[in-house]
Amino acid sequence: MASSIGTVSAALAAPPVVDFLGRTPWLWIGLIVLMLLQMAFILGLQRSRLRFRKAKKALDESHHLLEQRVEERTERLTRINDELHREVRHREATESQLLEIQAFNDAILDALPTLLVGVDQSLCVTHWNRAAETTTGVSADQALGKPLLLLHPYFWDLESMVRETLSGQKMRSLERVKVARDDDSPLYFDIAAYPFHLDHQPGVVLRMEDVTLKVRFENTLVQSEKMLSMGELAAGLAHEINNPMASILQGVQNVQRRLDPELPKNRDAARSVGLDFQQLQGYLDKRHIPTLLTGIRETGERASMVVANMLEFARPPKRHSDPVPIHQVLNHTLELVEASIHQYSYLNRILDIVTDFQAEPDMVKGNASELQQVFLNLIRNALQAMDRPEQAPLARLTVETRQYNNHLQVIIEDNGPGMDERVLHHLFEPFFTTKEVGVGTGLGLSVSYFIISKHHGGQIDVDSRPGRGSRFIVTLNAWDPSTDAPG
Repeated sequence: MASSIGTVSAALAAPPVVDFLGRTPWLWIGLIVLMLLQMAFILGLQRSRLRFRKAKKALDESHHLLEQRVEERTERLTRINDELHREVRHREATESQLLEIQAFNDAILDALPTLLVGVDQSLCVTHWNRAAETTTGVSADQALGKPLLLLHPYFWDLESMVRETLSGQKMRSLERVKVARDDDSPLYFDIAAYPFHLDHQPGVVLRMEDVTLKVRFENTLVQSEKMLSMGELAAGLAHEINNPMASILQGVQNVQRRLDPELPKNRDAARSVGLDFQQLQGYLDKRHIPTLLTGIRETGERASMVVANMLEFARPPKRHSDPVPIHQVLNHTLELVEASIHQYSYLNRILDIVTDFQAEPDMVKGNASELQQVFLNLIRNALQAMDRPEQAPLARLTVETRQYNNHLQVIIEDNGPGMDERVLHHLFEPFFTTKEVGVGTGLGLSVSYFIISKHHGGQIDVDSRPGRGSRFIVTLNAWDPSTDAPG
């Protein structure tokens, strides 16, 4: 039974032979197609995987190459950036050094007492140091970029010099150039113009050195030498002239006395010889003998005054420490001038005298009579210069005083014809005069200079130009009660 059951089961499990044989080709075809499709799919997948691997490998290689290039570029950029940083730091350091050098140069140029001005080819200012600011009163901000010739009168006469320096590219120089300040006191400059090129742009540097004190010192030395020579000459001439001049004056005086009809001895002597004294007096008057004798006496007295002035040069300098009220001396001097104004042909009752006494206190160290002699000489010279018909209606004499540091200055100014450089150069020389023969001896200003410089330790300066009058500045030592004692 069991075998039958197994047979039946096997029969049931096995497909029918007819069906199997009938469907086998299609099944195999399907299986083969399916297998082919599966293989094609597997091959496709495999090829895709291979392509993906190749692409991924290529991508990885490209990514790696890109990373290498990025690293190289980054490293290169880093190096470039470092170089740029170093270059920037170097340039900053260089710029800082240049600024320091420029500041150092500017500090040096500003520290120099010499006036330095730079101009370009259009004569506009490119540099203006502190001395230029101090001397002209024009700040650097106001001067830079402006035309030089419009900034200050000091530069008005320098255009030709600057243009010649620009065109010829050679240094030009001028010595002892005289300029006037606002207060009309003179200044002297040594001026030099130096050409230069900056960025192919030509320019000129002007150097103006104030040599006013040097000029004054040189003039003082020259005058001192002249005074020493004059002193030696005066000492000898005084003795040679004084004795015969005294005899002449004494003789003239005796003749005048013995011709005087009021003296009893003269009348007695005339009667003893039978002479009518009244007829003699008439004859003398008819022949102008008294006038001639008076002229001889006045001329002799004037010659004696010349000798006395000459003796001033031979006297050793004295130290004066007496307090002198300068305003009082000036007022007394002006009183003497007003009392003698009738001596001038065109100034009588027309002269305008202006006083401006600002110095307080007005005490100076010196000798009142000598100072009055100096002021009288200066004022008389001014009046003689203005005593002309065309000048008289506008003649003006100005006398001023002012404080100047620890000194006191007396300014005597006139609006006369003035003096040129030739006259100014010889003004204080002994016997130099521009007056007519018989009017001046040429010793008044020399003696005045000697009194102020030697006896009082001061100085006389003069500023004058033709047609603009003359200005004499007498500088004296002010009296200090705490340190100065009379005697």
